[in-house]
Amino acid sequence: MSSGLMNLSVYPDDVLQNKLKDMEQLRTSMIKSLMAIAVGIILLLWPDSSLNTLIIIVGALLITFGLFLIANAIKKRKGGEIFNIVSGIISLGLGVLFLVIPATLSNVIFYIIAVILIIGALYQMINGMLDKERKISVWTYVLSVILILIGILIFLFPDFMSTSLFIILGVIIIIYGVRGLYIWFKS
Repeated sequence: MSSGLMNLSVYPDDVLQNKLKDMEQLRTSMIKSLMAIAVGIILLLWPDSSLNTLIIIVGALLITFGLFLIANAIKKRKGGEIFNIVSGIISLGLGVLFLVIPATLSNVIFYIIAVILIIGALYQMINGMLDKERKISVWTYVLSVILILIGILIFLFPDFMSTSLFIILGVIIIIYGVRGLYIWFKS
């Protein structure tokens, strides 16, 4: 009697919990990847748009991402989720700030993006090193190093980087999202 569906009742509780945990992680990875691709496409299609409009869009995405991280961390209720809670609170706070004072932020937006790029890339690298169960591709590390370098370049050459940052950032974010979807489909 093979219906093609996995009968989870034959698994011991610990195996079932691990399978459910893996499925949750894959779903989270897929959602983050799709959000990244959406942001990347927006940045590529409208790089010359009003900076205030982009700040508002990024603010809304930061709020969404922050709420997602906080909800996932609370749902898991593990001590190791503190980084996700803190990241979610920071993302949520930045998103609200972006929505409330976009004109003021237009002067410092590139520095904020640089910090986000560097922290996000370091987070990817650290997760890759700590997660012994999954084999992390060398391209994850290469992309992380590229993002860190772009973050540093923004600090060193803000005027030059501001003219092309949205296009560069759009391409990199799309690559990040596609890589995440590739990992999701592969798993």
